[in-house]
Amino acid sequence: MDFFDRTNRTWLIDLFLDRNSKINLSAIRDADGVWEKHILDSLEITTRIDLDDGLQALDLGTGGGFPLLPLATVYPNVQWTGIDARKKKVDVVNQMITTLWLQNVQAIWGRIEEHKGKYDLIVTRAVAYADQLFSRALPHLRPGGLLAMYKMFTSEEDETILSLMRQYKLQPVAIHHYRLAHDLPEVQRVLYVLQKG
Repeated sequence: MDFFDRTNRTWLIDLFLDRNSKINLSAIRDADGVWEKHILDSLEITTRIDLDDGLQALDLGTGGGFPLLPLATVYPNVQWTGIDARKKKVDVVNQMITTLWLQNVQAIWGRIEEHKGKYDLIVTRAVAYADQLFSRALPHLRPGGLLAMYKMFTSEEDETILSLMRQYKLQPVAIHHYRLAHDLPEVQRVLYVLQKG
């Protein structure tokens, strides 16, 4: 997280809060909440995997730009694409990309089912149920590529994911349970990082 010094942290938070006041990107509307629940949560993957330079990565359902913007900042030599079906959000994310001078990232408007790209890594955060994610994401993942899903843990969805891993012949790289500092006691988060054979 060296790239998130106080200056970068402040720039992204202030920029996001400004844009969020004009178009509803998130229900989180305070600086501490953006830092913890968007940026730190987005960066949780950096504790589990290293990304090689030159990889092509997709944030499926990028919404307000998370995890896309923090990951593009931390991994400047990875080429990032964010895709979302909501044009207003994509337009705002592209404005933030320009303002932050990020050269390795773009956001595109569209549905993944109509998208033609292939990627080494696909990340999703708080997007759809696992069965929908697998069928939508895996056709765009290269052999040996990684699918990383940030989820709120439920035992039912965990069972579904384990079953789908067998069905799609995916190998677990990490199944990482974690909490953010101000999560309620009942909140459980999990990051599934799965490799396509």
